[in-house]
Order: sequence, then C-alpha cells, then structure tokens
Amino acid sequence: RFLDSSLWKSVATLSSGQVIALLINILSTPIVSRIYSKEAFGDFAIVTSTATIIIGFIGLGLGSAIMVPDSDKESRMIFVNVYYLQVLLALMLSITLIIIEPIYKFSFSLPYLISVIIMFLFITLSLLQSLMSIYINRLNLDKVLFINPLISSISTLLLKIPLGIIGLDSTGMYISTILALVIVNIHMIKNAN
Repeated sequence: RFLDSSLWKSVATLSSGQVIALLINILSTPIVSRIYSKEAFGDFAIVTSTATIIIGFIGLGLGSAIMVPDSDKESRMIFVNVYYLQVLLALMLSITLIIIEPIYKFSFSLPYLISVIIMFLFITLSLLQSLMSIYINRLNLDKVLFINPLISSISTLLLKIPLGIIGLDSTGMYISTILALVIVNIHMIKNAN
C-alpha cells in the first residue's frame, strides 16, 4: 500500500528531479570553475546570498496560503496578491538600499546601482518561482515540478559556459542565473494555465 500511494509517487517524482539537477550541478562545477574567476564566484555569492536572506523576510510565509482555499480561482487570487505584495516589499527594500548607499555597499565588481537591480530581479524571480511551485503543487502537476530543477540546471549551465568563455565573468553568472529563473517561471506559468 505504501509503495502504491499517490503521496509516495509524488515525493519520488519531486525528489528525483532535484537529485538529477544536483548531479548536473556537481558534474558541471569543474568546468564552470575553470571558466570563471574566484572574484566572480565571490561577487555572485555576496549578491545572491544577500538576496536569499531578503527573500526569507519578504516571503512572510504567505506561500502556504495558496494551498488553503477550496477553489483554484480563490487560490489564484491569493497567489497574485501575495506576489504583488512581495514585489512591492522588494522594491521598497531596493530603494532603501539605493538611498543608504553612502553608508552600506555590498557589491565589489559591478557598480552598486546595477548590483541592486540584479538583486531585485533575482529576488522577484525567485519569489515567483517559489509561489508558482506551491501553486503547481496544489494543481498536482508533479511532472512540471520534476522538470523544473532540470530546466534550471541545464539552462543555467548552457548559458553560463558561453557567457564565461566570452569573458563576462561575474556578469555572465548573473545573466545566466536570471535567464534560467525566467525560463523556469515561463515553463510553470505555461503549465499552470
């Protein structure tokens, strides 16, 4: 009974996608680490880790509200409202970071304003991905959730390598990550509709 349950099949599907994507990332690390400089990895880590901390606060734990309603229509309305609220908070925080620039800066290689814009894009796209994953889960579209990490890993890798080869360094890392988030979000939106 346990092996035939839909819960077990769902968990196996979702986790296998994550494991395969992780293997792709691990196997591609030696290649990517030869293309990009240590400074690029450091700059990328500072901006994305700062953004990840901010995402934790901006998320407000509201994503779980998408699962609560009985109707998909009401769930969709909650999804849209939560996302707009989160984008508004991210925008307010980004404006605050620009205002306090003389006191605090977090970027090294790129101009500060560009770093804040990149962080804002990363935050808003990551928040959308998180909320879309919850909504897709509500719709029981396990295959979409299985494919998402694969799309993210493969598209990041396929974008990161050529951008690094042409010498974009940390900018290439940012562009590949943001474009991979765009691709994953488009995939989920297409399947959710």
